[in-house]
Amino acid sequence: PRNSKELDADDRSFLGLLVQHIYQLLCVEDEVIGQDWMLDEALDSRRLQSSGTFQNCLVRKLDDIIIPVFSELIQFMDTCSNLNLLHQNEHTAIEHFWLEMFGCRELTHNLINYCATDTSRVPVVGGKPLEFKCKLPFSWLITEVVESFSDLILGEDSESETAIHQRLCKLLSESVVGSVLTSVEGEECSEDIYRRYLDDFVRTVHKCNYTKSDCKEKEFKLISDALNGGVVKYSTGRQNWLVSKVAAVHVVYWVNREKIFWFSQLASCQPRILFSLTSNKSCTLVENSELNLHLHAVEEILTLLDPPLKKEKKDLLMWLQKMHLCQNIIDSALSVSNIDSTLVKTLSHKWNLLQALQYFVEHLMLKFGRLDDFAKRLYNPKYLTESFLKEKTISTVKKVLISLDGRFKKDTKHLKLIRKACNSFFMEVVSSLCFGQRDPPEPALISSLIDTVLSTAGDEGTVTTRELSYREEKKDKVPVIRSFLLQLVLDHNSESVKEHLRHYFERSRKAFSQSDDSLFLLCVMCFEDALAKRFSSMPGKQQFTEAAQLLERAYISLLKGQRTSVDYLEGVAQVRLVFCMVGDLLGQPGYHIHPKLLKIAATLCNDTQLNSSPIAGPAVFLVKYIVRKHGLSILRKVEKDHPWVVPDKLRQEEEEDTLDPFVIYSPLYQKVREGMASVLYSKSTQNLVDTTMDLGPNEAAHILFALYDVVTLSRSHHSKQVQSDVIEELYDFIKSCKLFSDELLLTAKALLANRQGGSYGFSGLQVSPGQSTHTRTMAAIVVHAVAVLYNRQALSLLQPFIDSLRHPETLAHLYLPTMPEDDLAMARKAIETSATERNFQPGRFYKCPRGHPYLITECGMPVEQFTCPVCQSPIGGISYNLAESNVEARVTDDTKTGYALGSPDDRRSAIPAPERSLSPAACCIIRALMHSTLLWACCNNELFNPRILWKDMSEDTVSEFLWKQLEVDLEQLERAVGRSVDEAAILLHLVLKRVLTVDPPASILYGIERLESVSARTEWEKAFYITYIHPIIKNTDKVISAAVQSMLTSGKQEQDQLFFVVYEKQSVDEGNIKPHLWTYRSKISLDNLSHQQGMQKKCPILQEFIKEEYKLRATQYLPEIVHLQQWLY
Repeated sequence: PRNSKELDADDRSFLGLLVQHIYQLLCVEDEVIGQDWMLDEALDSRRLQSSGTFQNCLVRKLDDIIIPVFSELIQFMDTCSNLNLLHQNEHTAIEHFWLEMFGCRELTHNLINYCATDTSRVPVVGGKPLEFKCKLPFSWLITEVVESFSDLILGEDSESETAIHQRLCKLLSESVVGSVLTSVEGEECSEDIYRRYLDDFVRTVHKCNYTKSDCKEKEFKLISDALNGGVVKYSTGRQNWLVSKVAAVHVVYWVNREKIFWFSQLASCQPRILFSLTSNKSCTLVENSELNLHLHAVEEILTLLDPPLKKEKKDLLMWLQKMHLCQNIIDSALSVSNIDSTLVKTLSHKWNLLQALQYFVEHLMLKFGRLDDFAKRLYNPKYLTESFLKEKTISTVKKVLISLDGRFKKDTKHLKLIRKACNSFFMEVVSSLCFGQRDPPEPALISSLIDTVLSTAGDEGTVTTRELSYREEKKDKVPVIRSFLLQLVLDHNSESVKEHLRHYFERSRKAFSQSDDSLFLLCVMCFEDALAKRFSSMPGKQQFTEAAQLLERAYISLLKGQRTSVDYLEGVAQVRLVFCMVGDLLGQPGYHIHPKLLKIAATLCNDTQLNSSPIAGPAVFLVKYIVRKHGLSILRKVEKDHPWVVPDKLRQEEEEDTLDPFVIYSPLYQKVREGMASVLYSKSTQNLVDTTMDLGPNEAAHILFALYDVVTLSRSHHSKQVQSDVIEELYDFIKSCKLFSDELLLTAKALLANRQGGSYGFSGLQVSPGQSTHTRTMAAIVVHAVAVLYNRQALSLLQPFIDSLRHPETLAHLYLPTMPEDDLAMARKAIETSATERNFQPGRFYKCPRGHPYLITECGMPVEQFTCPVCQSPIGGISYNLAESNVEARVTDDTKTGYALGSPDDRRSAIPAPERSLSPAACCIIRALMHSTLLWACCNNELFNPRILWKDMSEDTVSEFLWKQLEVDLEQLERAVGRSVDEAAILLHLVLKRVLTVDPPASILYGIERLESVSARTEWEKAFYITYIHPIIKNTDKVISAAVQSMLTSGKQEQDQLFFVVYEKQSVDEGNIKPHLWTYRSKISLDNLSHQQGMQKKCPILQEFIKEEYKLRATQYLPEIVHLQQWLY
């Protein structure tokens, strides 16, 4: 047809509908190529000449346009073998339905979208490609239309299923697809189309995890039967019967999709249950309108998990492996079920018995051999008849353990180990089976467990504490109620549990003297942890709203409650939690806080009654948290916008200096500093000469430290600047000092003149009034690094840093420390090493047509063809012939020399990651030292060429570039060790102190030359880490605490109230519990766990996990990465 008037719109035959669709697609194509395409062809002499005539030219043009459109249309129509249905069902209701669907508007819209895209030609529904043979024509189109309504009708969580179904029926009836469904006549025909659609729908939305077709078909059938059973409850009249049924299928699936998902997971875990469920005629997939398919799957799996108690140890191990494989899936399947269902209660109890037996096997039977009689008692439903939430069941478990204890009573060799194992088993039962359920334990059980750790003893009825144990006579070595039990109770924070907690608290308070703060602090910490767990599951906006309401309630509790009451302690915990949130938000750049939350926080901080103590209270806690978590510089910034954050008693008229980092060299440094300070008043260097007379060769740096602290930093205050004649005296002293090399002399001269920024006068290194504490912290690191390295330049292990200072032009040809390495070369090396150790061929690396590398093992020649997991291109090959456009990957190492870290902005948001054998913290430390030396060199070394860092780097921007890199290093170190930026800086200073004072053993330097090869760099990194970094970061808590203590007691900061309060070094009156309730507590995290001393020996498995944690942390981004790759390729 030449126009729409010539189309026969009433022609509902396949050919007529096909012509109509082609015409619509050509109209779209005409808009793309333009209306004047015929004129363009007439004016194209080259095409006219090749075609011979203008008519032939037009025919070819039409072929070029119509043939692709027609092929795409056919391909779309034949999705899921859809065209076969037309061929196989001639002159039937299915053929009529096929043609009606083929003629509806939704199909035209889908066709236009389909032909306009350049992506894969496999239609996708819900992110899942369609790869099955459909039973109903265009069933995927119906599914797409219904699913498009989901956002409109699933917004209200409180809306009933019936209401959702009615709304969906209305929307579907008003659509063109709905009119096709309504037009179906006859009960038998409607039922046939419904069953066909149900089968196709399940295959469209549900993904099976099998390769065997029989398992897939059985799973599809079970889900279809279950959905069909769920559809029955929706009453449908004969009018719009098919529309109602189709809508009901979707509603039942939406409501039960979690149950279906966990059923599929259970089936993939144990595929044989599919066969037993299919053959079980008495299995009701829907009961009381509840879909129970997943519960019957759980029932079948529990039957398969019958424990092999009388068999060999290897059988027990295989049984444990099955338990671990199914554990999370079964727990999740039960958690999405109606807790009041009789079947759920029965299965939960049976599963809990199996879990109790699993814990018994793990804790006792694998260690102490055959204990089958005790295991049978734990697994016997007749012996343990009730839930583990009941006090009777736990009492029975205790009796089993006591009888087991009695059997080994005479075996003194194993008795202690047996009791320890029994205690571990009992605690796991309590934590997992009593408190790990959706419902809290019954009140009688909570009272019983409280009585387990409290006992009345003596004639006066005094209260003592015991460990949480199955044995009543086991006394607690530390008189503190176990936080284990308290935390479990608080996780179920209902009023009934809190009543037990109040009773628990009243009784346990008798166990302590009034001055003992342990119990009160323990309660606060447990309250805080329970609240934090609840808040972590909330979305961001809800967190702020809840936090504001929580802070209001806490304010009232603190004003009205007694300091030893549960309500007061809960209020303290609430304020601590919310103030931690406020502190984190204030510490972020460009922060935005809920106005109401900020207003209430300000009210609490300004309340004189709550903040009467100069060392404790909500306001002091907020200051502690901000400084200890984010650093003093952040507190200064926050104070400018919100003065109420810092209490008046801690506020200073002018900004004081930061903690003097060089005090870590005390007492020698203090003597030198005092001698330096005496010159300012006496204007004589004699005292300084006497002090420095006995300094050793490696101690000249102390003079530079004192010079920087006394003279250079005086430039931060106009009133404290050193007079010029004093500077001349000091310069004469330094020139006469025999300890100073030429480089040290130039450094001292720069510090005296405050010219650390060189001829360009870089402001970051030079001291000026009003400079931020953060800038001063970073400048101190640079000065410290330069002083130490110039003092130790003869040490070969420090050669990379010395080269950065003295010969920066040589760095471009060296493999600099911590720089990234060629991943492909690393993978090849690892495979070759493993192949040599295990005596197999390493294979060969190839690249797909788009450059993604892959490995062919064994002989390295292709014998099978696959698809690239990234871009879906063909890879491999057949019969030793490589697939087209595949090539062998390079065998060279493309690791770059020189500087290769990229821009600081790109690094700032990255997760701290290791390089080779270096931990993330070690990488940050080495990079900070390298950037410090490069920054000093670019400001003070005339030979420094900015292009050694970046080919487009200019002299005007290089210093700012390196300053930002150092800032990122400090931030990354802060994240890697889980400390504030100030404490991360202290770690750097401690490493530099070790560099100055410790010589590496001669053995560690063997074979380490200049970094002219990748292997030499790796050896150097290991040597530097073992010698200087590992001894410092292996126990960060201890070394930082000692360093802060020395800084606070150095004499310089003795009058600085802020530092003493922040680091809690103030003396506390006996009997005053308030300061203990507001102590700062570092959050337990993987970062600070990784730097605890003795972790390797105490928890080797945890230590190995922490080493690889950064890789696991990155897996959270895998869905986005896969989506991006699919979009790109």
